[in-house]
Amino acid sequence: MTAEVDTTKFRPPSTRSRWRGLVASTVVDIRMFGMVVALAGIWLGFDILSDGDFLTAPNLWNLSAQSV
Repeated sequence: MTAEVDTTKFRPPSTRSRWRGLVASTVVDIRMFGMVVALAGIWLGFDILSDGDFLTAPNLWNLSAQSV
């Protein structure tokens, strides 16, 4: 008489559940990250349109102070 072993509990987790676990365990808020990326894209767009006059140190200081 041999005992059958349930192999379903030994299956590795799927890739999707591992990804969800990784995202759930991160401290970074995905929505906040998206907003920062969007803001950086807008700033780069304005810098391109202004021929490099937008992303200067004084202007970035003013932008960051006004954003807070």
